Amino acid sequence: MKKIISKAGYYELMIPDEWTFEQEGNIISVFRENDASEALQISSFAVSKDYEMDLRQELAEYMTEKITKRIEDVEKDIVVNGSVAFIRLIDAEAYREYRMMFEKSVLLLITWNGNYQDAAADQHQLSAITNSIRISGVH
Repeated sequence: MKKIISKAGYYELMIPDEWTFEQEGNIISVFRENDASEALQISSFAVSKDYEMDLRQELAEYMTEKITKRIEDVEKDIVVNGSVAFIRLIDAEAYREYRMMFEKSVLLLITWNGNYQDAAADQHQLSAITNSIRISGVH
C-alpha cells in the first residue's frame, strides 16, 4: 500500500501498490495503473468551525444537482453512519457511489464512477481505500 497526503494536508489515505493517483488543487483522483476510465475522486473543503453540518442534507442537495429527483426522494436513499453519509446509484452498466465525510472542519466529497462489473470486482479495494482515510483537520 502507498500513502497519499492531500496537498493542503487535510487528510491522508492508502492506495494499493498497483493503483496510482493525480492531485490537482483540492482534488485527488485514484485509479488503476494504465486505466483511468474508472476513478475514485476525493475533493476536500475547509468548513467554518461554527457551521452545523447535516451530512444527509448536504449530500442530498449535491445529488439533486446530479440526478432528476426531488430532495426528499434522494434523502431517503442516503445512509448516514457517524461522520459519513453515502448513496449508491446503479443503472444498466453504470455504478456510481457518492460519500461525504465531515470531521475536524474538513468536508470530503468522495465519488466512484465506473461500470458495474469492475466496481463489484474492486469493491474490496475501494472499501480499503475509503476506510483508510484519516482526516487531520484544517491547519
